[in-house]
Amino acid sequence: MNHNSITATGRKPLGTPLLPLVCFSGLAIVNRGLSLLLLPIYLRHIPPAEYGVLAAVTIVATVIAVVSTLKLDAAMRTFYFDYCEDPNALRIYLRQVFSTSVYVAGIVYAVMLVTGTEIFSLIFAHEELRFFPAGAIALATASINACLASYLVYLRNSLLLWELIRWQLLTATSTVALQLIFVVVLDLGLYGVLWGSLLPAALTMLLLGILRPGLLGARPDWRYLLPSLKFSLPLTGLGLALALGSRLDRLILERYVELENLGAYAVLVSLFGLVGIVLNSLNNAIRPYLYPYLKTRAEPANETIDLYLRLYVAAGLLALSFAVFLGSNIQFVTNRPAYLSIQNWLLFGATAFVPVIFTQYYALFYDFYKRSVDMTVGILARFGILLVLLMLLVPKFGIAGALSAILVSEFVTAVLFWFTVQRLWAIKTPLRNIGTPPAIFLATIWSLGYFLYSEAKAIFGALQLLVVMGFLLAANRQTLRAIFAETNARESTLRRNDHD
Repeated sequence: MNHNSITATGRKPLGTPLLPLVCFSGLAIVNRGLSLLLLPIYLRHIPPAEYGVLAAVTIVATVIAVVSTLKLDAAMRTFYFDYCEDPNALRIYLRQVFSTSVYVAGIVYAVMLVTGTEIFSLIFAHEELRFFPAGAIALATASINACLASYLVYLRNSLLLWELIRWQLLTATSTVALQLIFVVVLDLGLYGVLWGSLLPAALTMLLLGILRPGLLGARPDWRYLLPSLKFSLPLTGLGLALALGSRLDRLILERYVELENLGAYAVLVSLFGLVGIVLNSLNNAIRPYLYPYLKTRAEPANETIDLYLRLYVAAGLLALSFAVFLGSNIQFVTNRPAYLSIQNWLLFGATAFVPVIFTQYYALFYDFYKRSVDMTVGILARFGILLVLLMLLVPKFGIAGALSAILVSEFVTAVLFWFTVQRLWAIKTPLRNIGTPPAIFLATIWSLGYFLYSEAKAIFGALQLLVVMGFLLAANRQTLRAIFAETNARESTLRRNDHD
């Protein structure tokens, strides 16, 4: 790992987005999706009630960690491009953002050590859910990962691909190794997962501090921090609403169902979490190309924006289809009835998560145009709708009520974002491009499910995946060619300008 990477200037062209897309997608799945990759181990060795405890304490830890770093990683995603042409300014900005994240997160963790027991007793109904020791371990892990996020964003935006791979593979491989030892060999169950997550995160932070000593210790320089804080502090509310909103269903369910049922529902949501992993990795791959493209045009060419939308929708629907495939075959991993019960909700769950694809896509434009306050208002509105629906539906309908609340709140938010993006920035997207692929996807899984699901779940899972994959590839073949041609033309222009 070369120390000079900290002072890298600008972004390094990589031809087309294919290499970053593959690498970022793989890294996101390996790192953010570690819990999904390790899910077969959890299903075999962790009882559903313990998995419910793990899900609950991790939710609270993640929400607190989001607030504790003031969302400065979001500022790095956007303000990086304001400093990338000046290596000295970029180095100072990175140090300011990273140091501030670490200091604030440390203060918040110290406060939680004193108040955590009371806070957990107010949030949770089950006696098993307490801050010490499970909550304290989970919060330490989430806080360290939140602090590391700004540096990883810097590496992504700089397209320092191989250094990013080395750091994230260090965390991923050590996490897998330790969790296998703690959970499978030592049979530590819940605490095997918690310690197997904390130790790799702490190791990564320690090595980063040793190999990059200049990252930490900077005094506040408000010339760099103040614009970022003005941008990120409204996003702290947004990050809180996003983190809590995407997990609020489990917090409400905890009060009305047994822990083993909460654990089973958490497994279901983990499967559909694959959609978020894929879309976030796609964001990381697209952003270094889309944002400079938007920056050079007062009125973006809607044809190019439409190409990215088609790719985005295809990736999201394919991820949903693969999640249904995994859930349809869960019986080959575990025979615990609570875990197997999630198969009753796969089709409804896939339907509920379709609008998430469009919400995340249009959020990219709010981010680029630095409309953090507007996006926060939209997300808070979704949070309010979700909270009201969960409180009304979950006590009566349980899991069905939770999924219904997710579907309605995500759909309303997607429509709101679509309308706002078109009105403010003249980014037009034809309704046929928005509605046709999801409609075909839903018709496929529900029609095949009607004939096959009750008698042949594994066959249904494989068949719907093949049909959806075939349709998406056929429908987007020209889209992929157009994106690569557009990007190749832009990269050729960049190289000519650099040569001149």
